[in-house]
Amino acid sequence: MASMAQDKQRAEALVSEGVHLHDAGKYEEALQKYRQALVADVENPGALYEMSFTFYATGQYDSCIDLSHRLIEMKIPDNLLKNAYVNLGSSYDALKQSEKAIKTYDQGLKKFPDFYLLYFNKGITYLIGNESALGEQNLQLALSYNPFHASSHYWLAKILYKHNKIPAIMSASMVCFLENGSKRAKECSSIILDLMRSNIKSDSSSKNITIYLPSDHLSGKKKENDFSAQELMLSLMSASSEIGDSLHLDTEQKKFGFVFQLMCNGLSDNKKNKGFYWKFYAPFFYDLKNNEFTDLLVHYIFAQNNEYDGVWIEQHSNEVGKFSEWLKQYRWFVK
Repeated sequence: MASMAQDKQRAEALVSEGVHLHDAGKYEEALQKYRQALVADVENPGALYEMSFTFYATGQYDSCIDLSHRLIEMKIPDNLLKNAYVNLGSSYDALKQSEKAIKTYDQGLKKFPDFYLLYFNKGITYLIGNESALGEQNLQLALSYNPFHASSHYWLAKILYKHNKIPAIMSASMVCFLENGSKRAKECSSIILDLMRSNIKSDSSSKNITIYLPSDHLSGKKKENDFSAQELMLSLMSASSEIGDSLHLDTEQKKFGFVFQLMCNGLSDNKKNKGFYWKFYAPFFYDLKNNEFTDLLVHYIFAQNNEYDGVWIEQHSNEVGKFSEWLKQYRWFVK
């Protein structure tokens, strides 16, 4: 019995070493550690799972599929089992076997209906297959179970960019502070700045400014996730130079901050409107404004392309701390 316990302890130590090697990008060395762990403890679930994950990371999808099936048939801890479904579905996805991927995610969701990564991966599979509505729906479900999943916010911003600007701005804003400094946060910052003026055209030969909205915004038919009134207000405020002058908003960032705060304030009717974005994003950004955190968020947005704002965030650690505490206690809408 003592020998078996020692073998399990040695296996766990080798798995831990393998994980560190994987994280360092030393995949072959990691696989060697997992194989050694399996010599010590032939059915060690951690070694099998981590090996499958490294197989996926290195493009050895068939090997990942074989190990994932083996894991699913074993009695293993839930934290490994639900991720085994993720690895299995992702491998099918990588091999362009989308039907098998969807089936895998659905099987996983029967056992773990609140696991956000299964919804997220399922959503990405649908997006790859050009089924954007189903993709969007699953990304929404992922956020319902994990509001801080930056990848779900990012892909929603990409989906919404062309047809629903206010939710796109909100989802892209989430990425800017959840992934501050990342390539995706920089992309989302550019998306936000573009969308803030996307309905405005100016005539270079005169001072005339034209504001236009998509025809479906003017139909008069109220539908779910309709932010047409807020989008019109955003365009009017962004186009008005007089407002900036009268309030001494002498930089683009100050004017942006003012308009962004007005946008958040315009979300006060979140209880009267229908749709996921009204129930999930709108209350959050309205409360964020009421708690006086919009200025901080604007700095996060601009920090992705401006060194000054990054320094500003570092120098205001007390405010960032208050924001972090507020986030931890915030009660999100669950779909």
